[in-house]
Amino acid sequence: MEIALVCDSITGNTKVLADVICNECKNIKMYKEYSDELLNADLIFVGSWTDKGSPSDKIKLVYKNLHNKKIFVFGTCGFGGDEKYYKLLFENTCKYINEDNDILGYYFCPGKLSSKSKEKYESFLKQNPDDKRTMKMLENFNNVLDRPNKVDLNKFRLVVRNVINEG
Repeated sequence: MEIALVCDSITGNTKVLADVICNECKNIKMYKEYSDELLNADLIFVGSWTDKGSPSDKIKLVYKNLHNKKIFVFGTCGFGGDEKYYKLLFENTCKYINEDNDILGYYFCPGKLSSKSKEKYESFLKQNPDDKRTMKMLENFNNVLDRPNKVDLNKFRLVVRNVINEG
């Protein structure tokens, strides 16, 4: 079985998950964007950072070009942290995947945000110190500083092994 991985990662969080896949697969081809070579793979792991609840534009293009493939979706998000939110991210992602593909599953976990995000939130708070939404965003920033962490990676490792064995 030929396995491929395509991943778009800005802060490096999704790349950390991609590295788990590469460590679990003996022969895997890795791509940073769509390539016609992806069409040769039997199983494709597709990973993205989350852009307002959806995959990145690069990854949307990948999904647009895949037909009759086994796909596993993975990614990281700066917000969320519970299975309901991850399911929503997956459902949003499925909107971009052609129906003739076989989606084997998904995995999402939090990922640390860039320091620019923190600076932006702090500047908002200086302008409006009582803004509860911005306070919550800053709290979330601090909650995901170490993510993805060992627990996230170990859980993902088990998921990847199952996908490879069943794929």
